[in-house]
Amino acid sequence: MARTVDKARVSRVAEFLRRIDRGDDVRLLVRDVNGVAENLGPAELAAAGRSLLDEGYAPTLVNHLSAAFLLMRKYGQQLSGPKDPSQGGHILQKVTAEHGLFRCLAAELSEITVDLRAAECISDTTAEYRRLAHVVNHLHAMKEHFEREDDVILPSLRRLGWAGLCEVAEEDHTQLRAQIDSLTSLVTGTHRLSAEDFQTALAVCVGRFCSCLSEHLSFEDGLLWPVALVVIDDPAVWRSMKTFCEEVGYCGVHVV
Repeated sequence: MARTVDKARVSRVAEFLRRIDRGDDVRLLVRDVNGVAENLGPAELAAAGRSLLDEGYAPTLVNHLSAAFLLMRKYGQQLSGPKDPSQGGHILQKVTAEHGLFRCLAAELSEITVDLRAAECISDTTAEYRRLAHVVNHLHAMKEHFEREDDVILPSLRRLGWAGLCEVAEEDHTQLRAQIDSLTSLVTGTHRLSAEDFQTALAVCVGRFCSCLSEHLSFEDGLLWPVALVVIDDPAVWRSMKTFCEEVGYCGVHVV
C-alpha cells in the first residue's frame, strides 16, 4: 500500500528548500535538518519540489536545492549519530589519510605522463621530468605504508579468522611494490632509452600502477578496514597498534 503524503511535512520541507535558496546560515540549516527530514519519504521530497516549481522556481534550481537538502540531512545524521570509531586519533584515520595522499600522487603521475607523451624530447633537466622524479620518490616511500599494514594491522585480523582478506591486501602490496620499483628504474634510466621508447614504457607502467592502486585502496577503505573495525573489538589492541605506528609517523609525506 502506498504511503500517504504528509502535507504538513511537505510544507516544512518546501520552506527548508526556500531557506537554502535564500542563503540562510548553513550551521542553522544543519541544526534544523534532522527535525524537518524525520520520517521523510521520497514522495514528500518530490512534492515539496513540485510546490517550488509551481511558485516559478526553475527545474534545475529545484534539483540543486533538493540535492543540497539530502546532503545536509546526511551530514546532520553524521553529527548527531554515534561517533565513528575510526576517527579521533584512531590508527585507521592515519591510514586512510595516507590513502588520500596516494590518490593525489597517482592523479598527478597520470597528468605528468600525458604531458611527457606530448613532449618532443625527454631530458632530466626539464620541469616535467623533475616533477616526475619527485612524484616517483614519494611513491617509493609508499612501501613503508604497506609494511605497517602487513606487520601491524593485518596480523590481528588474521588471528581472528580473516586470513582471506589479509591475503588479498598482501598480494596487492607485493604487486604495487614491484610496480613502484619498475617505475623507479624507468625514471632513473631515462638516458638509456629513446624519447619514444621512454614515453611508451612510462604510459604502460603508470597505467598499470594507477589501476592497481585505485582498486587496492578501494578494497581497503570499502571492505578491509570496516571489517577490521567490527571484528577487532578490543580497544587495547588498537592502542597497541597506534603506539607502534607513532614511531613511523605519516608515510609518503617526507622523502629522504
